[in-house]
Amino acid sequence: MLRAVRQLHAERIGHGYRAVAEGGDAYRTALAAGVHFECCPTSSYLTGGVDRDTKEHPIL
Repeated sequence: MLRAVRQLHAERIGHGYRAVAEGGDAYRTALAAGVHFECCPTSSYLTGGVDRDTKEHPIL
């Protein structure tokens, strides 16, 4: 994700909620660049990308 933002000047990141949840350099870089994160909690739930407990979902 960092390469996409820094080198390719990405404006949108699909399913990038882990960067948001984990914070750190990836999140700060994307935030400073005004990157839009596309997130789909239903998809994350169905594919097992996040814990099944929605209370623990990074963006809900």
